[in-house]
Amino acid sequence: MSIELTIFVFLALLIIGLPIAFALGLASLTYLFFAGNLPIEIFAQRLVQGSDSFTLMAIPMFMFAGSVLNTGGVTNRLISLARVMVGHLTGALAQINIVVSMLFAGISGSSNADAAGIGKVLIPAMIREGYPPKFAAAVTASSSCVGPIIPPSVVFVVFGGVGMVPIADLFLGGAIPGLIMGIYMMLVTYSVAKRKGYPSYERASFKEFTLALWRGWPALIAPLIIVGGIISGIFTATEAGVVAVFYSFILSVFVYKEMKLKDIWDVIMDTVVSTSMVMFVVGTALAFSWILTRERVPVLLVDWIVNLHASKVVVLLFINLICLFVGMFFCVTANIIMMVPLLLPVAEVLGIHPVHFGVMVVLNFMIGTVTPPVGIPMHMVCNIGGVSIIEFTKTNSIYYFALLMSLVTITLFPELSLWLPSLFGMV
Repeated sequence: MSIELTIFVFLALLIIGLPIAFALGLASLTYLFFAGNLPIEIFAQRLVQGSDSFTLMAIPMFMFAGSVLNTGGVTNRLISLARVMVGHLTGALAQINIVVSMLFAGISGSSNADAAGIGKVLIPAMIREGYPPKFAAAVTASSSCVGPIIPPSVVFVVFGGVGMVPIADLFLGGAIPGLIMGIYMMLVTYSVAKRKGYPSYERASFKEFTLALWRGWPALIAPLIIVGGIISGIFTATEAGVVAVFYSFILSVFVYKEMKLKDIWDVIMDTVVSTSMVMFVVGTALAFSWILTRERVPVLLVDWIVNLHASKVVVLLFINLICLFVGMFFCVTANIIMMVPLLLPVAEVLGIHPVHFGVMVVLNFMIGTVTPPVGIPMHMVCNIGGVSIIEFTKTNSIYYFALLMSLVTITLFPELSLWLPSLFGMV
């Protein structure tokens, strides 16, 4: 009875609008109170123990690196590079928006950093060029979903820590799916821009392309340094976060010279606040996950699905539907910590590779970040563009289609996620 009451309390607290971390924490305390044979101190133990992870130390590091790069002028240089790459295509600024997100993803690894950094620059620019604010917000939010898919990725760090999956494998596994997402969104953008008559720029000359590449290449090699170092075994994913901070600081202060010493305090405070929010969710979600595991919920779920005698494709579809639904209501970190211990055993029983499963599940949760009611990137771009959530959702339907097509492609063709890791002998 205690587990049923725990889940009921959790859902009730969410319905009345309590933040996810507090809902998870209070639901966990409810379980311990009514279980009878467990000391209440277990909650504090699990809260601290869940956050005390060497792997999860990478989270504040990558967040700090992303904040430094946002402050240090990297975004503007990537926009210039994207402009000479795709500015001649129909719907130029929207295409640039998507390409910049793909480039920025290889540095920050965070959809929130992507939506905030790029949105502040490109949403006003798109509005000035005649794009509807709701369209500018939609393309910015949806393209930010690429952030945690293309390596490096804060979300893959969390998934790897929870599911005991090598983070380097997940990083490589997300590279090709991330490119596919970008291509699908660019095709959708071209179709809309052609129909609406959105403008394009003249094709960049070789000199302009070379100049933009020269200014942007120091930022572009950041993912090569980070991911290459992990794959080669020079450093771990956590140590890679420290390397990312060091490199982004050198780039912003000494190469681009746009980050001043007075900016460092703001960057540190932004990182501390963001990290504390994430780690509080991590701690309470891991405590809640421990309760589910103690009550054998993952085992019961595996038995139930196996007894259905359904094909692998049907089970994958079922998992996608669950993750899409859950992704609408909770933040990505909480979703991973709650759902991966439940669903990963199902994937293992069916012979689904954990890297393929990880990329698929993360993409599901990323789609949730641009779906009402909770998605943080969605709220960010709506605030920047002065757009209501309803307007955003209607306009973003075309990009939901692109994201869902990406999800179907990645789900049905696991080789897209596994080819690069296999090339390096990792799977």
